Order: sequence, then structure tokens, then C-alpha cells
Amino acid sequence: MVPKMTPIGEKSPNKKMTTEDSASEEEENDEFSESDEESITSDNAFTDAINESVANKCQLEFKMTTEDTASEEEENDEFSESDEESITSDNAFTDAINESVANKRQLEFDTDEEEDVEDELTGEHEPPKKKRKKKKHSTANMKPPTAEEMIRLRETENLFHSNLFRMQIEEMIKEVRPNKAVRKQVKPWIEKLRELLLNIDESTQKPLTDTFWPPNVKSPLPSLPPDTSKGVSSFLKPLSVSAVGSYAAGCCLGPSLSVDVVAVMPKKCFLKEDYLNGRYHRKRAQYLARLAGVLQGSELVTGVSWALPWDPLSPRLVVTPTGKLDKVQVTLSVVPQQDTFKLSRFSPDKNNTRESWLSYGKMEDCHTATPMYNTSVLRDMVITANEAVRQQTLENNNNLKEAITLLRVWLRQRQLDVGPYGFSGYLASMLVVALFRSHRLNSLMSSYQITRNVWLYLSQTDWTKEGLTMCSTKQEENTPSLQDFHSHFDVVFVDTTGHCNLAAGIHRLTYQRVKQEAQLAVECLDNQDMNSFQALFMTPMPFLRQFDHIIRVKTKKSLVEAVLKRMSSTEIRVKNYFATEALFISVVTGTLETGLGGRLEMLAYQLPVEQQWPVARAHPKPYQNLVLGLRLNTETAYSIIEKGPPANEPQAEKFRELWGSLCELRRFRDGTVCEAVVWAKLGAPLSERR
Repeated sequence: MVPKMTPIGEKSPNKKMTTEDSASEEEENDEFSESDEESITSDNAFTDAINESVANKCQLEFKMTTEDTASEEEENDEFSESDEESITSDNAFTDAINESVANKRQLEFDTDEEEDVEDELTGEHEPPKKKRKKKKHSTANMKPPTAEEMIRLRETENLFHSNLFRMQIEEMIKEVRPNKAVRKQVKPWIEKLRELLLNIDESTQKPLTDTFWPPNVKSPLPSLPPDTSKGVSSFLKPLSVSAVGSYAAGCCLGPSLSVDVVAVMPKKCFLKEDYLNGRYHRKRAQYLARLAGVLQGSELVTGVSWALPWDPLSPRLVVTPTGKLDKVQVTLSVVPQQDTFKLSRFSPDKNNTRESWLSYGKMEDCHTATPMYNTSVLRDMVITANEAVRQQTLENNNNLKEAITLLRVWLRQRQLDVGPYGFSGYLASMLVVALFRSHRLNSLMSSYQITRNVWLYLSQTDWTKEGLTMCSTKQEENTPSLQDFHSHFDVVFVDTTGHCNLAAGIHRLTYQRVKQEAQLAVECLDNQDMNSFQALFMTPMPFLRQFDHIIRVKTKKSLVEAVLKRMSSTEIRVKNYFATEALFISVVTGTLETGLGGRLEMLAYQLPVEQQWPVARAHPKPYQNLVLGLRLNTETAYSIIEKGPPANEPQAEKFRELWGSLCELRRFRDGTVCEAVVWAKLGAPLSERR
């Protein structure tokens, strides 16, 4: 609205702004609109709990800020000379704020004068009001910010996206962390568990077979060929029992608390060649079974189950405590004592499962590399060293811990941390540690800056071509190189020892999803017109919502074996003997990528959940149904012809093998003669193209 001009010769009335008008205008400017509160919603219980608490606490803090501002303007308390001297060092920042406030008041004063002139010209006058004594507003009587408030304002300006974004992060982190009272009760319970496990009676040696299991405890391992070495197994007390993982690091993610506990097996439990042909995994499973039998008869727990977090050869125990801790999930694993085996024996190009053993004597030993089997042993052997580095890095650095919590929330909302093949919270924390140790992150960064830098790193790098390593120098002469890992794994992230690939279980398609989501996260932060906090941390993105088409494949054992026998070589099947499900996923998704080609924008599969079952029951079915998601390229999705390679190239044979009788040789307008598949006639309607 354009203000009306005062006619020449007339004087505008000199009207001052009252305290009540100023307070009312400031309350209107500081109030939260109802539409903003209604926009913070979610689709699941996890997101609703965070939304409700963050919205309530943010609304409360805004109201408290408005009331404090109104009350501060009425106070006439004078500050001591020492307080004024402490503020003079920041006079540039304070003068800018005071100048902005003075300009705003002058603008409001001019607006009031123009409104009075308008009333005078239109003849609309209110009856005269009784004059009251007015208080003079002076910047000298305003309470300046304290030193702590000045520091926080500067941190917000330099280290965070905005003041509201910082407040939302702080409130969300408070909500996603488990209850503090529960965390205090867990510590004495772990001490009791430690005392129980360290006082178990030792047993004599028994044959290493699948028949010697404690009562009411079934074997968690898949069907393995019998051991031909006549090995023996004996139970010795654990060397130590300690809490590891996110609980020990102080970056747990709620609402329920999950605690990881590790028991160390003595070196005397193993023989020199127990790394061969699954002997280590048999002894490890029997050791866990003995612990499960003891826990079943204890008053500390109400239930014990098997779980498969990594692969079929590496089970662990899931224990449910009694009493008020019944919502807490305690995961118990066992690892060998350090220096039990040489790490160089498990390089990705080494063979530790003989073909003659796998085939029950039907094949000769060719010493094919077994990278997945080697990794299943290495994970247990390097966990102590990696955990020490992680705790040392995260100690006394709350910003790193908060950043890890933010990354875990981001991954969970997108269902990227699910099951054994997901981008787990452990992997996210090790990534933050790796970037910190390589000086890409520093201790002065805020949690927002750390999270943003991690997303930026993920979007700009490619672990499928050049992986990340936490080992700066070769600790041994036989330490494998990055190229050795890339020749056997899709995704590479090497740990601190330089021997174990932490990303061995992640499929290439899953990593590409994480990479794309990280790129979208950076774009959201750069968009000032977008509520990036709501989009990144509050909005769930289930798998079924992210794709145009969903395909569900029933994976029966006979179907998996038939597909792998036809679509993969004997060497590949031996190489992935204990990762059959992952190999089946790779074969199916690879075939779809080849067939659909440019019609696809993205292909992904829904990560299978972690299997759990009571220790008294047998191992469940080995395979879960495969759910695939297809996101189409709108420009090429409905093309009527699939153009292949020229007929004289080696790829033409694979193209003909893939399409069979549908494939034919055609000449195109550019003069090339290529293999092709025609799906419809030229000018066919869209319904037929689909």
C-alpha cells in the first residue's frame, strides 16, 4: 500500500508510538503460524514422536523468547561497568543489532504519522483519550546479550544453517536418544552379565561335529560338509566381556536401546589350521551355544535368540533382560583373541575353503579365491582394533557423536540401514572416524557441518572405483592393496588394519542409492526456500514410495540353485559359496540392468531384514523373497526398439544369448548394422508400448 502524502501547508500531527503498540507488533512478528506446526508430521511412530516433541519445545522456546523481549524492554536495570567493558570487545556486532532496532523503530514511527494524517484527511477521528505518562525508550536501558549468548549467536551464524535449524537438531537428538534412566540401569546389568560369563565351568575336549550341542539349543549354522580333520572343540572361560558399539561410544539411537557385548575366546580354543574349511565358524557357534545354555538358566534374562547380522556363518545371540529392561536388546558376540591367526591368511585373493571339501570330494582343489569367507573371519579378528580407534576418536568430541546420530536418523528414514546388506550405523560411524583421521573433518566443526561434509564426500566419491582406506601405511609386507580389494568386491572401505573390507556386504546398487541420497541432501541444504530439516530427518521414505514399479520374486531353494547354475560359472559359485543369497541378487539385478538398459533411471532391491529365531528352534529357510524397485527414464522408457551392438563385435553374442529368438539383425538410418529387438510397430499407441 502506498502511503498518502501530506498536503502542502499542513502539518502532520506528532504522534508517538506507545509501549502497548510496540509489544503487540512484536508478538505478531514472533508468533508461530498454525500451518507451520501442522507441516511437521510423519508416517510412522518413530517420526511422530520426534515431530511432536520438537514442535512443542520449539514453540515453547519461541513464546518464552517473545515474553522475555517484552519484559526486558520494561526493565530499567543498569549494568555494572565490568559488564559494559566485556561487551565493548564485540561492539561491531552489537552496534549492528542496535542500528537495526533503531531503524525499525523509526520506520514504525513514520508509519504511525502517516496513518494519523490519513485519519485527519478522511475526517475519521477517534475521541480524545486520556493522556498517560509514557515511558521513553532508550537503547541504554536495554539489557545487552551476555557473553555466552554472543558466543552462541556467532556459532549459529558461522556453524549452522540457521537458528531454527540448530534448535531442531538439538531437540531431535534429545528425543532419539534412549531414556537416560534406562541407560543408567543397563550398566550394572552388564556387570552382572560379565560376572556370570567369566565364571562358567570349563569343559573337556569333544569331537568337532554337529551333534554335540547343549540341551534346548539348536545349531544356527547352515548345512555344512562334515569336518574331515578329526578336530576337537573345548570350552574355556572368556578372557574378557565388554560393551562395544554405539552404546560404548555414546551415540545410541532410540527409541529402544540396543547394546553390543563382545566376549573374547582364548587362543587355546583354536588349532593352527582352524581357519580352513569352516572349522573356526563351527567352534565359534558351539562356544556361543554354550553361552546360550548358561543364559537360559539365569535370572538375568527372559529370552535368548539367534540372529544373523552379517552372513550365515557368523551368528550372534540376542538377549532380552528381565524386569524394567525388557525393552532393551543386548547382542552378544564372540571374537577370537588377537594374534590367533595371521591376518595375511585372509587376504581377498587367498583360498581357505577347499573345493574338494565343498563338493564332498567330487571336485579337485583349484585354490579359487574365497573373499566372502575370509571376510567373515576377519570381521571378528579386527573388531577389537577398530573399536579402540573409534572410541579414541569419539572420546570428548560430542559434535562427532551428534553427527553420527544425525546420519543414522537420515539412513533409517530411507531404510538404508536395514539388515545384513545395509549401510549400517557402524559403517556410518567408521566413515566419520576415517574422515576425521584424514583431516577432512576437525573438532571445531559443528554437528551440522560434519554431517554436511560427510554427505558432500559421499556424493563426490565412488567406492566402486576408488575405495576408502583407514590404513595410511602398510603395516605388513603382505597387506593387500586397494586394487586387490576392487578385484573381488563391488564396494571397498578398508579398516584400520588394512586387511578387512568393512563394506564387503554392501551391494553396488545399495551404495548407489546412498550416494544419490547424499547428493540430494546437499541440494536440500543449499535451497534456502526449502524446509531442509523436515525433508532430511522428519519425512520417512519407504522403499515402495521411491519407485515406479515393484517386482516381487519368490526365492525358493530350487529356483535359486537353478538360476545360479545357468547364469554363473562354477568358479563364481565356489567364490561365493557362503553368500548364495547375495550372489542370486547380483545375478538377477545384473540381468535386469542389461535387458532394460537406458530405460532405467535406477534399479534397487529392498534390503532383507535381519533374521531372528529362538535358540531352541532349527535354522529357518535360508532365503527371503526378493523385492525389486524400478525407476524409469521417462524419455526412453517406452521406446519400441532395443538397439544392440554391431554384429561383428564380441558383445553381439551376449546380446543374442540374452534375447534369443526376439533378436534380429537390422540396418539403421545411420548406416550401421546392429543386433536389435523390436517391441511394436512404428506409431504404436502408448498403451501398446507399455
